[in-house]
Amino acid sequence: MNETERHLLRHFLATLAYRTQKALRDAPEEFAEFTPVAGVRTPHHLLSHMSDVLSFARARAEDISYPLPNTDTFEEEQARFFSILESLSDCLER
Repeated sequence: MNETERHLLRHFLATLAYRTQKALRDAPEEFAEFTPVAGVRTPHHLLSHMSDVLSFARARAEDISYPLPNTDTFEEEQARFFSILESLSDCLER
């Protein structure tokens, strides 16, 4: 991967972080389990899925295994999501 591609991917990750932070900022506590209709994932489940996808990308980039921890709270999942974003960005910087 060349430097331009790395820069662009890091920009995508930063945009994902910014948009996610914006969506979660000042959200009420019950937002994590909001379900507009039956069968639709909650914000907690969506964030967990995004974390899993990014974990897989990071594992592929670093050639490591990617355990999928089970977070109990939405706050823990948010921390995991942003930690994975940062780690993947750092990996692309190298």
